[in-house]
Amino acid sequence: MVAVAKRKTIDPAFGRRLRELREQAGLTQAQLGERAGMLYQTVAKLERAEREPTWQTFIKLADALGVDLNTFRGQTAGLAGEEASTSTETPPRPMGKRK
Repeated sequence: MVAVAKRKTIDPAFGRRLRELREQAGLTQAQLGERAGMLYQTVAKLERAEREPTWQTFIKLADALGVDLNTFRGQTAGLAGEEASTSTETPPRPMGKRK
């Protein structure tokens, strides 16, 4: 018998929020990828929930978009000149290799 690894399901909420923020910033996937120092294919996979961001990727994307990390919680705050709202929602937990 052959053991088959169970495929982990990735929550699509981060990808939807990433796309929303990228479009609000008026950027293409290629432009965001260039700003964040990654390939546009990586941005596309993150948006489609085919790939889960590492913490480092999460930070790079927020910096490239010019937003606070809390903006990925689903708030509209963090874009140029906007005040952060007070939400009790838990931020997405980027997955990566544990050290």
